[in-house]
Amino acid sequence: MMQLSSFALATAVALIPFTSAAPAEAKTTDGISSCGSAWMPRDDVAIGQATDKRPGFSSAVQAFCSAANGRTVKPNGYLSLSTEVFLNGGKNPSEYGIQGFVNFEVHNKIKSDHTISKNDCLRYLNALSADGGKCSGADNKDTKGGTWQVGPDGISYHALGYETPPKEDAVNKIFEGSAITAQSANKGAGPPLKPWPFGSLDNIKPVACHSHNDYDRNVPVFSAFSAGCIAIEADVFLSGGDVIIGHVFPTPGRTLRLQYTEPLRAILDHNNGGSPGEIGIYKARPDQKIVLMVDFKTSDSKTLDAVVAALQPLRDGKYLSHVADGKFVQRAVTVVASGNAPFDRIDSGDGVPNRDVFYDANVDKLESKYTTINSYYASADFKSAIGNPSSPAAFSDSQKAKVKSQVDAAHAAGLKVRYWNLPGEYMWEPLAALGVDYLNADDMSNTARLRRIQYSANYKNISSKPPETMQLPSMSLPAVLGLASLATAHMQMTSPPPFRSSHNPYTTSVDYDMNSPLEASGANYPCKGYHKLLGTPQGRSVATWRAGGSYSFSVAGSATHNGGSCQVSLSYDGGQTFTAIHSYVGGCPLKSTWPFTLPNDTPAGEALFAWSWFNNIGNREMYMNCAHVTIEGRAAAADAEAGAGAGADAGAEAETAAGVSLNERAPSDPFRSRPRMFAANVANGCSTVEGADVLFPKLGPDVDNVSRKTSPPRGNCN
Repeated sequence: MMQLSSFALATAVALIPFTSAAPAEAKTTDGISSCGSAWMPRDDVAIGQATDKRPGFSSAVQAFCSAANGRTVKPNGYLSLSTEVFLNGGKNPSEYGIQGFVNFEVHNKIKSDHTISKNDCLRYLNALSADGGKCSGADNKDTKGGTWQVGPDGISYHALGYETPPKEDAVNKIFEGSAITAQSANKGAGPPLKPWPFGSLDNIKPVACHSHNDYDRNVPVFSAFSAGCIAIEADVFLSGGDVIIGHVFPTPGRTLRLQYTEPLRAILDHNNGGSPGEIGIYKARPDQKIVLMVDFKTSDSKTLDAVVAALQPLRDGKYLSHVADGKFVQRAVTVVASGNAPFDRIDSGDGVPNRDVFYDANVDKLESKYTTINSYYASADFKSAIGNPSSPAAFSDSQKAKVKSQVDAAHAAGLKVRYWNLPGEYMWEPLAALGVDYLNADDMSNTARLRRIQYSANYKNISSKPPETMQLPSMSLPAVLGLASLATAHMQMTSPPPFRSSHNPYTTSVDYDMNSPLEASGANYPCKGYHKLLGTPQGRSVATWRAGGSYSFSVAGSATHNGGSCQVSLSYDGGQTFTAIHSYVGGCPLKSTWPFTLPNDTPAGEALFAWSWFNNIGNREMYMNCAHVTIEGRAAAADAEAGAGAGADAGAEAETAAGVSLNERAPSDPFRSRPRMFAANVANGCSTVEGADVLFPKLGPDVDNVSRKTSPPRGNCN
């Protein structure tokens, strides 16, 4: 099977019935024979008030047709691929929707081979979303997908949206031999989905929502994370020494461990490369923590014992928040016990290893006994505690004052606030403005309108701080929902266009977070991990340069962090080693374009061109974008001129065929004498100093130094 790079610009899915068979086909020749039932926006869509983007139908079609191009489908055979797409339920996709999947399938019903042509494939499938077409929506530029029939009962091209991935191993892979079928979510013994589409969550950014009664969703766990929620909830009953899930009538065999803790452990291990690590549920925001709220429906003391036992997979992976040395230590998952949970046992740690279960206090009846050592949430029934406004306009000043008073008291105690039983989800924005930390969500698709959680430049690891010292304004929901977007903060290289960039013409899976730094763990060093795209359609060369030529690179973005120091480097071994070509100390990247000249003896071949940056102020970070470039040897005439060395023309520029100047330095310092690229702040034992421009230990011969204050790095640095 052919592996595609993850197509997961992913995010959130409208609730679509779990039908998986292609619709019945009419006797249509070279046209649309039927439409599907799941609405998909035609174009990529900005959600969360433009703080995130999700893939539309056209992007998915482009990926499938590119992957299928030239493939042969045998008689009575199938060729399929499933990939992520936004499902908008026929509503405005910028405000409503959730990530799902579109299943593409070519079914050959004739007696001879059918070879797929990319151009024909694009023509057939894009017709399903054409304006005014049979399967297109009039108001939201969306489509139900459907089937294009090539010849009477001959070749069918299907494109159908579903809420779940297929049963077959076909997510972002070509699958041949048989048709693919969407999964039905499991609400019995076992995980909600199997196989679990791990890579489909990679690009999802979190939002401050609490998936209320998550176990009742069409797809427990997955729908919440597809929406970006940072809290999920399961109601449990004690039964036969274990805890099973349900609100009134629990399902035998549907245990907390099978439906929640084991899937959470699997996701976390996957994100950390197959074993426990520091990265959380959301790879796009690896420091973001989540809450697993367990609502105790039985008051038997053994319920807590069974919950503690069910958490063992997360405990073994060191993923649970806990108490150590009298202090709250936050990890990837904080477990909050609600309902009939026994506060006294949780407070004393009776039967709770490491004290890794925390209480859900009453925010409307907050007592001094609720602290960060025994509690995490402070919750209340909104209608009982505050009232029942029929709209945001009906939310009275006295009601707002009551909420503000309760929020302030909870925050003073270091607790997080959530209200349930809201009059409607129209209350999200007013509550966020008053400082409520978690928005109770019943319709995951509605969360598309909420801003994604933004991290301030000088306080990135918000969730890693214990509540008693957490700077709430840095992650307050007014900032999350109401302030200007930080989605274009930081900087990124735009030319030459790097891998996964929207500026790169070969990109089919855009990283809309290109301007973010490398992970502090070093997990995506170098090149944000995209150097692995070399040799794939997305990794094709974007520039051809000649040894000795003078060129420039460009950067864009809004948060320059008072500049800093940059380097440009080349790698010829797929990113294992980088050779620094030019160093810029101070002031980088305060302007958009930066010149450099390749050494005269730069090796010819395919190379990675890397721009790296170490910011002056803010978190100690390393930024790095990489592009595939082709290096050609110097023209023979230019070589001869360089060999002459002296004379009035020694410093002249010789033009290449492409019109690029060849800088005839005296001659240039040889490529092999250039230093290795500097790396720091990526868990490699080397760090930079805030407030100063890092002075690279090995600068090399080509240096621009405009810094007013430099500092060498600290630690074991190259």
